[in-house]
Amino acid sequence: MRDHEVGVGTKLGPYVISRQIGQGGAGTVFVADESDNQTGEVAIKVMRPEAEEIEEIHARFIREITVAQKLDDPHIVAYRDCGVEDGVLYFAMQYLPWGSLDTVLHRRHTLSWQETCECGIQIARGLHHFHEHGMLHRDLKPANIFLSEDGRLKLGDFGLARDFGSPMLTAAGTAVGTANYIAPEQAIGDLSIDRRADLYALGCNLYQCVAGHPPFAYPDSGEMTTLMEMMRRHIEDPPPRLSELAPSCPADFCLLVEALLAKDRNERPVSAAEVVTRLQAIVDRRPAVTFAEHQTEHSEGLPCETSQPPESEEHSLTERLHQSAPDPATIPTKHLVIFGMFVLGIIIVAIGLTVKQ
Repeated sequence: MRDHEVGVGTKLGPYVISRQIGQGGAGTVFVADESDNQTGEVAIKVMRPEAEEIEEIHARFIREITVAQKLDDPHIVAYRDCGVEDGVLYFAMQYLPWGSLDTVLHRRHTLSWQETCECGIQIARGLHHFHEHGMLHRDLKPANIFLSEDGRLKLGDFGLARDFGSPMLTAAGTAVGTANYIAPEQAIGDLSIDRRADLYALGCNLYQCVAGHPPFAYPDSGEMTTLMEMMRRHIEDPPPRLSELAPSCPADFCLLVEALLAKDRNERPVSAAEVVTRLQAIVDRRPAVTFAEHQTEHSEGLPCETSQPPESEEHSLTERLHQSAPDPATIPTKHLVIFGMFVLGIIIVAIGLTVKQ
């Protein structure tokens, strides 16, 4: 079976594909129903046959499955199953129909600092779970942060994840990640990157939520910024001051984001757990906790749940983000027809006035 033959109606193990929702260089993502109807819809990623001939891409696909199998946390997209059907490699995961944080930012452009802190707390919890299992995500960006109907944000897409001590899937000196969110040490291909590279990416995400763009994707640079120029900015340039771009943000929030974006990783927070604690303090409007105080009062392995807000607040977060603006694809057809007739009427009137003149 070839990849182009996999489509609506194809059966992969116990799953029957109903529609395609995405495609990348290594695989195609579908929505499928389990044939016995026990789990409802799942998302299935299918290995593209041509990718099997490229050793590194094939290794990343297998690695993504291995990482997903190790993780089990409310803030991580849940693994379901994997298998090979007629030569097609696939794995199934939790399907999240509400889309990603990237979708929300495309609709709204920015979030309030309060919403951003809430998002940051949940993202950092997911990173905490990653890091506690000795793994780095390495590709944290809004498109890989998903909204769940259970009220939580969940980290997904583990194709670039790796263990702290495992052999690298990438040669030394080769940058891996997404340019807008890549840590300086990651941009230069430093093999010694650690959890603080993920924290830098978290800082880029928080910055984008309140500023409307990642720290080095300057609005006036358009689409012309090259990959090398973007990485140079991460390595050399200070980010525009968040306090000037988003003056409504509390000073403690701006200082935390600046710390996360420090060029020297030793100047960043020591762990995702620390970030959770500091963001929760900002939400609660408590005095800021310094890095030294945090390390004195808490161990690096601090469970994120110690500062977890009430469940009702978590549920309201993704509902608020999901319902914050209408998705054009969900606007009822009759509304589109009415709008179209209104626009057509304006055009007719304009033509009439032009003819009279």
